[in-house]
Amino acid sequence: MFVSNYNNMIMNQQIKITKVLFLFLLLVLAVNGYSQTYNMSNSPITTCSGTFYDAGGSGSDYAVTTDYVQTFTPSTAGNMLQFVFTSFSVEGGTYDYLIIYDGPTTGSPVIGTFTTNPGTITATNPTGQITFAWFSDGTVTYPGWAATISCVAPPPTYLITNGNQTTCSALIYDSGGSSGNYGNNQNLTVTYCSGTSDAIKILFSSIDISNNDHLYVYDGNSTAAPLMYDLTNYSATNVFLVSSTPCITLVFTSNNSGNNTGWAGTISCVTPTANCVNAEVIPSLPFSDSGTTCGY
Repeated sequence: MFVSNYNNMIMNQQIKITKVLFLFLLLVLAVNGYSQTYNMSNSPITTCSGTFYDAGGSGSDYAVTTDYVQTFTPSTAGNMLQFVFTSFSVEGGTYDYLIIYDGPTTGSPVIGTFTTNPGTITATNPTGQITFAWFSDGTVTYPGWAATISCVAPPPTYLITNGNQTTCSALIYDSGGSSGNYGNNQNLTVTYCSGTSDAIKILFSSIDISNNDHLYVYDGNSTAAPLMYDLTNYSATNVFLVSSTPCITLVFTSNNSGNNTGWAGTISCVTPTANCVNAEVIPSLPFSDSGTTCGY
């Protein structure tokens, strides 16, 4: 009798422990399955996960006559924020549009002004931040957007030097790097290739070339390719170049005086469009990266 009661007690205890463990597992799964949502507003956000919606949220259209600026900061130091837009529906034209900036303010480089799906947007600035500015007019509204938020490791950094690089994600600088001027008496050639059939896009967040110094841009894998640009005595921000081939070649030469800050740029890979089929993909500089010309 005593043995039987003891065995029953042990069994009951095991059942209780099993139930507690099961409830704990359900709680863990519920917490892990929960995803924070953020609606477009003027409030800054620090995160590396969740879903980003227009101001109407997941179930409603955005409102008329809105004007928001919102900055996202990665919660993991050193990482870069990435937004993957899974849906995007706005009125378009000059009526309703989303501007995305690569940095902490609206003074940061413009990634693009979007009335169609932006696709995947990844920060490339040192802070890893992305800023959104949203404008809607006073009439028609649409469902807006949804974007999945994550954080990724920063891309590699390349200072100009003689050689070749195969990449679709990189930060590029002159020989002085992100904070210094380029040197005197330089003659350097570098070729960047996608490694696929995609074209190379270089977005210069800043570029500053002194008089009698030159940055030559060739539409191909060598200096035998067509010359796209000869940038000298040139200073601008937020301009981009797109090759018509899978490679683009830069040649930089400087004289013995007057070195400037050079350039800071971001490399990405894009699919060439019918409007951009030759070396003159951008007729003139400066040119703002509005996300509309040539589909880039």
